[in-house]
Amino acid sequence: MDVAWALPAVGDLQENMAFYDAQEPGLGDKFGQEVGAAIARMVAYPHAWFDLGGGFRRCQTHRFLCGIYYRIHRGRIEVLAVLDLRRGAETWQRRLRELGL
Repeated sequence: MDVAWALPAVGDLQENMAFYDAQEPGLGDKFGQEVGAAIARMVAYPHAWFDLGGGFRRCQTHRFLCGIYYRIHRGRIEVLAVLDLRRGAETWQRRLRELGL
């Protein structure tokens, strides 16, 4: 299954990687690898995570407290956000509004 990234999700990934690199050099790369592993799980098992409503799902990374929000649309996975799970649900809901979904 193909994976498409919404531009804000790419920004989320870059922002999180920079944050973790500021905490410890190289940690941002480890975060990126962890997100890559989660994406691989999503491709292998796209329906494995709970539907949050409207067909939107969240896959959590294992090592970092981060959720990858996505939907399956037109036969591909669309990554919509990569957010720290300590943020409130309003962050995810705001993203949906920004994307017009």
